[in-house]
Amino acid sequence: MAASHERPRRGEQRSRWRNVALAVVGTLAGLTLVAGLVALVAGLTGPPRAAPAPVSSSRPMVTAVPPGFPLTADYPETNQDLSPVTVVDDVPTTAFRLCPGVGFEAAAARVSRLPRLTATAAASYTAPKSAGARLLTVWADEPSAAAALQSARDALAACVDDDVVTTERETGYDVAAAVFTRQPTPGTDPGTPDLEVYEVVQVRNAVYLSYAAGSGASDRSAEAALAGVQRAAADSAVVLSAVTAVFGAAADRTAPAD
Repeated sequence: MAASHERPRRGEQRSRWRNVALAVVGTLAGLTLVAGLVALVAGLTGPPRAAPAPVSSSRPMVTAVPPGFPLTADYPETNQDLSPVTVVDDVPTTAFRLCPGVGFEAAAARVSRLPRLTATAAASYTAPKSAGARLLTVWADEPSAAAALQSARDALAACVDDDVVTTERETGYDVAAAVFTRQPTPGTDPGTPDLEVYEVVQVRNAVYLSYAAGSGASDRSAEAALAGVQRAAADSAVVLSAVTAVFGAAADRTAPAD
């Protein structure tokens, strides 16, 4: 990957996408979707903005990612090299890149004295003009999850790149969340990767992170950035509905407001 102060060339763009996305594509065996997935996501595959069904707030916290969790929902089935897009368990949080050269490690370090991270699952894909990555982290309690969310927000806010503007955007989520865009400045070399969108969403003791690149075409306006944020939210809707169904409380709502 080019250093953060260097301008990526066209040939380096795909490499940057691969480095930002989780380094799991094409190297691990695919998981078999068990029949329990049907029950897990029943009713969650409707319109992207539909609110998930309420769950009891008195139940014990779930501290593991259930088999067949739909982390690849709305992702392509294969990568650019035709390898399958799969879910990988127990991935280090540092594999998820928040900005060039910075992995999701601050949250883990913040709670390192108390081993509160209980499970992770990840998925990623690469395509000729786009890339994406998702990381689901599960924590032993809500304070640890809140610390993870804040650490991710701090790391994204601190991203520095000469030709890229990092901006925190408003979210429509009713749970704790942070959304950032990284967008080339006007006049930047066309070889620089276009719009990147990051979402970090906490649902009780779970924190979901997503990365989407390549959704802004050549339009570098504020309107294009906001449209990219909306597309990212729609792409994450099924996954977040499942996160809420598995980990959430009755008051949690992860569907962005219209």
